[in-house]
Amino acid sequence: MRPNHPRVGSSVVSVLATVVCLAVVLGVTFYLVNPQSEVTVEKAPEQVQTPVETPIVLEEQETVAVAPAVETKPVQETPRVSPEEQVAAHLSAGEFGQAIEVAETVGNLQDRTLLLKMVVKAQMDSGDFMAALGTINRIPLADERTKAMSERAQAMSLAGGSQLA
Repeated sequence: MRPNHPRVGSSVVSVLATVVCLAVVLGVTFYLVNPQSEVTVEKAPEQVQTPVETPIVLEEQETVAVAPAVETKPVQETPRVSPEEQVAAHLSAGEFGQAIEVAETVGNLQDRTLLLKMVVKAQMDSGDFMAALGTINRIPLADERTKAMSERAQAMSLAGGSQLA
């Protein structure tokens, strides 16, 4: 038979008692293992010590031979490459990502738009219409972006629509 009043809560009390005993044992162990040492601080008298400097004396003097003067040629400046030339070079190498990076460094919005449209045209010519869409979305001028979208749609339809699948 089952008792009418089972012992409820006795397991909780035993667990709590065990945890408390364990905490006490750990606390005492920690205290005994790490004894607190007394620290004494002595104040030293303040004295400023100055280093004694000894003069540097050269025992022997060295003679140095001087080479005759050589004519130096002025350094030629490296030719400046325009962003258009850089983008064209990257596109001819098939480096679309680097061409986009160069185009985005241009501060003038009109010039940036022209450079990005060059990249879009090269991407569409290679048949990568999805990459062209990503580049079109980077065009800062809304009218030019819309024109580029319509050019992309026309190029996709002329390509046979295989990119739509």
